[in-house]
Amino acid sequence: MYKFNHTEHWQQLAIDELKKAFFLCEERTGELGVKIHLMSFWNLFYENEIKRLTDVASCSPYKTRMEARMQKLLTFIHEHYAENLSVKNISEVANISESECYRLFKKTLKSTPNQYLTEYRLQKVC
Repeated sequence: MYKFNHTEHWQQLAIDELKKAFFLCEERTGELGVKIHLMSFWNLFYENEIKRLTDVASCSPYKTRMEARMQKLLTFIHEHYAENLSVKNISEVANISESECYRLFKKTLKSTPNQYLTEYRLQKVC
């Protein structure tokens, strides 16, 4: 079940469109008006939610596996950044080679594991 959040502007607009369509439907006036408001609702929903979900998570098993690996790597770095870490330590967490670890970081974060670790450490200091 999808729940709308009244604090999201687009969701409030979508709720308003549904209310207008429901009102016209109850009044039994303007089938075209009902259709227009329902189409506006679906357009808002698609433009803001479906597109976001499609962009965030691809249905590709490769991408899902890659994201899961990156999540393990990043979690490990965030939990152990104060320790003396090497790319070998980081890559072992996801059961991948060091070269695959470099590839994942380059592909997803446009950075190396070492660069990310250094930047994360600096962020934690500030």
